[in-house]
Amino acid sequence: MAHTRATIDQARVAVDAGARLVTHLFDTFVLPSGVDADPGVYPAGLIDYLLVEDRVVCEIIPDGTHVYPVLVEKTFRCKPSAGLAFVTDSNYGAGLPPGEYQLPGGWGLAKINGPNNGVRLVDRKMGLCGSALTPIDCFRNAVKLFGKDLDTASRVCSRNQAILLGLNKGEIKAGRDADLLILDKELNVLYTIVAGQIIYRCEVR
Repeated sequence: MAHTRATIDQARVAVDAGARLVTHLFDTFVLPSGVDADPGVYPAGLIDYLLVEDRVVCEIIPDGTHVYPVLVEKTFRCKPSAGLAFVTDSNYGAGLPPGEYQLPGGWGLAKINGPNNGVRLVDRKMGLCGSALTPIDCFRNAVKLFGKDLDTASRVCSRNQAILLGLNKGEIKAGRDADLLILDKELNVLYTIVAGQIIYRCEVR
């Protein structure tokens, strides 16, 4: 389920029919125009349902800009261990140094100011048009921005995605593909290993 105006009842029907992944939780889930929230003193909305629906995995863009950190923590507390997946949403901008860039496809001029401030459209009141995250930025943020241990960070940045995609990866275990990152204490990448072979080695600093 992605970028939807569905009600709770409509979403439940979709989940009963087999929907299992929620794109960009908190990002663009809104009520249809003129439709009241579901009843109650505190009106329940679609996000509330998705947070307690154990059959779905919820994606979050973990830069602290797309989703406020308190809401990320709320999701960690609501979802089971396999129920959250960090994603980059970085069509453009991933890994680029700070600066202004002309985006393809008629998007116009964009400004990037580090991995956690998103890609912002200069001519559209600095509105967000994606993130500037790379996957390793997601992992670092899980630890440094959201205070999670390495096991939890690996789960939401690697293991859960592998399970969703049916890949033989995502954990260090006999029989799994030997695709690994070796990090230092500051979570900088020292080695990238693919199929047991080192394909990247950090230069000595």
